[in-house]
Amino acid sequence: MQQINSQRGLFRKIIGIGLSISGIVDPHNRKVVRSNTMGWENIDVTELFPQLDGMRLVVENDANAALLGEVWLASAHEDDQVVYIIIGEGAIGASLLVDGQLTRGSTLMAGEISHLPVQPGGKLCACGNSGCLETYVSLERLEQEFQTMHRGGGKLLAAYKSGDELAERFVAEAAEKVAMLICTIVCLVNPSRVIIGGSWIEAGERFLDLITQEVGKRVVLGERRSPQIAYSKLYPHAGVLGAVGLVIDELLRY
Repeated sequence: MQQINSQRGLFRKIIGIGLSISGIVDPHNRKVVRSNTMGWENIDVTELFPQLDGMRLVVENDANAALLGEVWLASAHEDDQVVYIIIGEGAIGASLLVDGQLTRGSTLMAGEISHLPVQPGGKLCACGNSGCLETYVSLERLEQEFQTMHRGGGKLLAAYKSGDELAERFVAEAAEKVAMLICTIVCLVNPSRVIIGGSWIEAGERFLDLITQEVGKRVVLGERRSPQIAYSKLYPHAGVLGAVGLVIDELLRY
């Protein structure tokens, strides 16, 4: 009984729960419309925590939460036009801050860029289309392809850092496709800053330099129109910190 009372006392100190989840998220209704990563569809998040009825519960797309974390706690707080690109092991997502407001789209799909076509007639994707961004940038997929082609085995990024020629080709192509994505975003929303988060940060500054150089060559109206491109300063905790910030924001708002 003493242990139960102690646990209840602990819960009283919690002001809320913030969830950062990949996929299409409806924060207003606290629902996960679809998350391929989690295998969820039309999940009411409040039903996952029935014992915490009445506690503040906030749910947000992981890229949106990560961007908010960068805005609140890192250097992005000075900008009203920011794009955060999160490249995970599998899916790729983006969050757009335009005029200081998150852009969600008419059906909450803004930033769902995994299946953006970047190569006509390119690699076959699990979605059934070909040439999707995910097939060229997903570290999980590239790792599998690298293992198949590389006789010596080993991890892709480790081989890249050691100067392996095949690994460098894989990484250079991924950097080119990310640069193509950024150039498209520049034409659409003209951000002042692009932040890259996710597993590719482990490739180091050379990968970021490849992206920056390629964007400088491709961007419309010259290099001076290019946004500042940087890695997340909060990786790997940007999404978690953003979710915590949302709970605090909810508390202060009400």
